[in-house]
Amino acid sequence: MVWAGCNAVHTILNYMKKTIITKRSKQPGKKVAIVAGVHGNETVGCLLLDLIIEKVVPRKGTIHFIYGNPKGIEQNVRFTETNLNRNFHRDNNNASYEEKRAHELMNIFDECDAVLDLHAYNEPDLNPATFAICEPLAFSVVRALPVPVVLSGFNEIQKGSTNGYMEEREKIGIVLELGSVNNPGKYLGLAQTCVLNFLSYFDLIDSVGLLNHDQEYFKVAAVYRKNNEYFRFSKKYSSFDAVNTAEIVATDGLCEIAITEKSSILFPRENTQIGGESFWLLTKTD
Repeated sequence: MVWAGCNAVHTILNYMKKTIITKRSKQPGKKVAIVAGVHGNETVGCLLLDLIIEKVVPRKGTIHFIYGNPKGIEQNVRFTETNLNRNFHRDNNNASYEEKRAHELMNIFDECDAVLDLHAYNEPDLNPATFAICEPLAFSVVRALPVPVVLSGFNEIQKGSTNGYMEEREKIGIVLELGSVNNPGKYLGLAQTCVLNFLSYFDLIDSVGLLNHDQEYFKVAAVYRKNNEYFRFSKKYSSFDAVNTAEIVATDGLCEIAITEKSSILFPRENTQIGGESFWLLTKTD
């Protein structure tokens, strides 16, 4: 079930006065963090935390419920100064609001065995695929979550994410991309199931009947970063669209961008800032 209020517009509740809510059992067990709103305009995770914080009580161990980027959530923007999900590394400048927030959250992550980070993404399609981002260390956990696609390899190309920070410490880090940023209510049920299965996997709550889900696995092959304000795709692409060898997917100023091997596209973005990620390429793995 999804608790009442699943279609409500997210508002800043009293919880936001305390953006990290920790629940500890008297019984020893794993320590985990459930994070939402690392990107402030991705509200499905925030809506879910609003609904479940009072209802979830650990039978063992410790659960940290975290509103990742409070200023971003309040302003309903992806970030206020710098992308928080590129700042989870100890040598960030600790200057911007998001860099300082990353240091605060890394101190909590250092105490955790696992982190589950709830995101959504911006696609023209209002029904985009849901998927997980993690590395092989977390595959046994992610199989308990009802997402059809699992991606790995991001941390080899782009540092500073929540899952990458955990993986570098040989701990479990999973990012969930829970559908469209424009349709959060549709994905609340899935978000709730994933969180409860995650907590159940670590024996923090009573079992919810875990299943070993069938999933497709992909690995990141490359990322293209925009070089010119006149970047344009050759046609409309959505995430997970197939692209063929030698296909010209975009022009960047006078440069044509051709694909060197058959792959799938992820997060196609024309309007990102220069130097930003215009698209990723994925290859399927066994």
